[in-house]
Amino acid sequence: MKMRPVPVHPEDDRRMTKTVPEAVTSFFFADSPDLFAVFDVHGLMVSFNTAWETKAGFSSEYLNNHPIFALIHQDSRKVFIEQLKSCHEDLHGKTVTLRLLCGDEQPAWFSCYICYDPSAALYSALFQNITEQVLATREIIQREERLKILVDNVNEYLYSVQYRDGAFVDTFHNKQCEKITGYTVEEFNRQPDLWYTMIHKEDRPLVIENLEAIKKTKRSFYIEHRIIHKSGAVRWISNSCVAVINEYEKKFQYIGFILDVTDKKTREHELFDQATHDALTGIYNRWAGLEALQRCLTKAHRDTSPCTVCYCDINNLKEVNDRLGHFRGDELIKTAVGIILRELRGSDIFFRMGGDEFVLIFPDTLINDSESIINRINASIETLNKTGNKPFVLYVCFGFSEYNPARGNTAATAEQLVDEADKNMYTCKVKSREVFRSAVVS
Repeated sequence: MKMRPVPVHPEDDRRMTKTVPEAVTSFFFADSPDLFAVFDVHGLMVSFNTAWETKAGFSSEYLNNHPIFALIHQDSRKVFIEQLKSCHEDLHGKTVTLRLLCGDEQPAWFSCYICYDPSAALYSALFQNITEQVLATREIIQREERLKILVDNVNEYLYSVQYRDGAFVDTFHNKQCEKITGYTVEEFNRQPDLWYTMIHKEDRPLVIENLEAIKKTKRSFYIEHRIIHKSGAVRWISNSCVAVINEYEKKFQYIGFILDVTDKKTREHELFDQATHDALTGIYNRWAGLEALQRCLTKAHRDTSPCTVCYCDINNLKEVNDRLGHFRGDELIKTAVGIILRELRGSDIFFRMGGDEFVLIFPDTLINDSESIINRINASIETLNKTGNKPFVLYVCFGFSEYNPARGNTAATAEQLVDEADKNMYTCKVKSREVFRSAVVS
């Protein structure tokens, strides 16, 4: 059957149930040594062959309705999703090289062909293990003689760093080093440790840790880290490296190549910010906030320290939207957020649950101590309302909950604490209605 692609949206909350055409499954599942899977537009696996168990170590119970993205190594997920979207645009199947998480084994390299059946709204993917080919390619790079041949025929920044008795004795850098680092080959030759000093101070432990690891395991590594360009600018590079050990002469060297990935990292950071921050206010969104709360609870449990959650609700947002327009409603929200942010401590966390509801997290803080912060916030709100420079009156209700392992409440989850604080906030909201009538200035 000819398969054509459509976009996959793993973050979409909608669910679709499709039946795999019997002819398709019968054809592909017949004792193929390669991994084959059928999954829906959300990435949930609906059918697969037995090779997943015999070759990759995953049981059918585990795979059934399991997100295929979770089986793909995190370094390969982005390119996998991009290929799914790309094959939708030109209506052709796509092939991509990626790594899969195969049971308890090390991630293995696979060549993956992806296509889509629009009549069933299902993707199919065939994974062929090419780990041996990848490792064989890496072994070629390990040999210095072949590296010298490659130097004259590649555009990547190639390098080698040689050690003897724990000291640098020689380094090699091809001419592409200047394009990426700003330093010439001559400058690297004059300063054998320049390759190390140009690494960003915060990333040096990561580089050294990986260099020591490949020296012991004789495996290659791939890491991304920052360097300081000769101009002083911070640049991101990808660094692929192998160790070549000469036991007879008691020396060893690292051989690798470097690519500038600054633009890629910038895009990744932008996408991460979009995924974790609220577009209107700039603070954490619901997903990122609950993740941060769970991390705080884990730390609080480990350190036997308290953590207080405060649920915030802005009164009469609907009235402002209806009478003054949504632009003023957005201004109301941003005004409240700005006031709250100014009163928070550096360790406090603030995120938007949605609409006019927000959550504050006070790590290492009891309820009584957090109430003093809320009192400052209320004082600032009162000052704003008295100045009368806004077309609305701002009023925020607060409700609290506390996680305190020292008092025995160690079973609380992030959702439970937020729910408890929300219920307590509602009591405040009911009382406020007795004195607060309109959010619009007459």
